[in-house]
This record gives sequence, structure tokens and C-alpha cells, in this order.
Amino acid sequence: MLETRLLNGGYRELQVLFDISAKIEKNRITAVIGPNGSGKSTFLKAISGLATIYSGKILYENRDITATPPHI
Repeated sequence: MLETRLLNGGYRELQVLFDISAKIEKNRITAVIGPNGSGKSTFLKAISGLATIYSGKILYENRDITATPPHI
């Protein structure tokens, strides 16, 4: 349903995410876990279009939504 491929992102010049690949399947519970400062919130913000994506892809139902603004 939702997939990231080699996602790199962050805030302006500060890169926080490095090559994150993940698959979030329909009708499954998915948790994003890790220590403080590991990029969990930035990952969710990148998927939502609220953090800067430097490279990689975000796919929703096999459609590339990487450059889609958050208000659409």
C-alpha cells in the first residue's frame, strides 16, 4: 500500500534520513520504533510531505507521490 525506496530527507541542509526503504501493507499494523533522535518523526513528516526529500521515492498503491504537496 505505502512504500519508500531509498528515501533521503531532512530539513534544509540537515539530512536526517539515509536510504530508508520500508513497506507498509494494507490491513497490517506497522510501528516505527527507535531511540530519541533516530528520525522517526522526520520519516513520518517526509511521507506526509512536510519534510524535505532529497532523493528516493514514496509510492502509494504503486503510484509515485514523492513530489505531491501535502495539501492535495
